[in-house]
Amino acid sequence: MRKKTVALYLSYAACLCLLLGCMTTAPYQAMSDAKQALAGAQAYLRQQNNPAAKDVQDYQQAESALNAAEQAMSRGQHSQARALIDQSRQHSQAILKRRQSPSKSNVQFRY
Repeated sequence: MRKKTVALYLSYAACLCLLLGCMTTAPYQAMSDAKQALAGAQAYLRQQNNPAAKDVQDYQQAESALNAAEQAMSRGQHSQARALIDQSRQHSQAILKRRQSPSKSNVQFRY
């Protein structure tokens, strides 16, 4: 009976180590996704003759957050990097969502 208890605790410890290891790995895929979202937002802004101030502000915040995330990753602060990556992705996606939604000035009514 005692050997089963020890084996059970060892298996729990191994699972815990695996789980913690997954939580502390560097968020390389998330960084790549955020960079792609930022590149898409940048391409959209370059197409605009006079981009909206909110789009420019969101782009600057996304770029700043992504740069800070890269610095956090280089220092090994992966949880902080994840938060900054999420922040960058949210700002980039906000630009792209506004691009996809029709503005009120483009709506035409036909009677």
